[in-house]
Amino acid sequence: MKPIRVLLLTLLLALAATATSQNANRTTATGTWKLSFVAPTGQQVEVTLKLKQDGAKLTGAYVNRDGKEAALDDGGTVAGEDVAFAITRERNGQKVTSTVKARITGDQFKGKISATVEGQDFSADIEGKREGAATPGVTGSWKYSLAISLDTTLDFTAVLKQDGDKLTGSIQVNEFDSPISEGTFKDGEVVFKVVRERDGQKFTSAYTGKLAGDAIKGKILSDFGGEKRAYDWEAKRAK
Repeated sequence: MKPIRVLLLTLLLALAATATSQNANRTTATGTWKLSFVAPTGQQVEVTLKLKQDGAKLTGAYVNRDGKEAALDDGGTVAGEDVAFAITRERNGQKVTSTVKARITGDQFKGKISATVEGQDFSADIEGKREGAATPGVTGSWKYSLAISLDTTLDFTAVLKQDGDKLTGSIQVNEFDSPISEGTFKDGEVVFKVVRERDGQKFTSAYTGKLAGDAIKGKILSDFGGEKRAYDWEAKRAK
C-alpha cells in the first residue's frame, strides 16, 4: 500500500505544480494601456487606460487629454482573455457612454469600441499594448507563399535579422538566396527591398508589412523589367 500512497502523493504534487504554473502564466488585465482608435470624424484618437483586475472584476480609469482621470463605470468584467467595460463622459453637455469589448493576449489589446454620439451609432477597432511592454522583434525565419501565375505557387522563406531599426537578411526560394537591402523595422512596420539581376535586367521587389504577433502581413510591389505587379503577402514565424 505504501508505494501506492507515494505514487498518489507524487501525482497530486505534479497536478498542483501544473495549476500553479498555469495561474502564473495567465494573462492579467492589470496595467496601463496605450490604445488608439479612429473617431467618426476620421481623427486618430489616443487613449490611456489604467486597469486593475481582481478575479473576474475589472476596475480602473480613463485618462483625459489634460491628464485628469475618470473612473470606469461599474460592471467591468474579465473572462479568460476577454475584457468588457464602459466609460461614461460628458460631451457638449450630454453624457456619452462608450462600451469596449476586447481580448488581451500577453501585452496586446485588441477589440471594439462602440457608442452612440449625437444620435449616431459608432463602432471602431481599438488596439494597443501595455505600457512598458517590449516591442516584439522580427529576427528569425518567416514562411510565406506567393501565387506567381494561375498554376504556379512558390514557397518562400524570409530570414531576417533585426539590429535596432536596421533589418538585414535574405529571401530564399528553391535553391536561390537573395539578400535584402534598405531594410528597416520601426513601430511594427517591416520595410525592405530585394534586387536581382538576370540577363542584364534588374528585378526589384519592395516589401512592406505590419508585424502582429507571429505574423507579418502586407504588400509586395514588384518591378520585373518595367512590368509592375502587386502581391499580398502574409508570413508566419517558423517555430
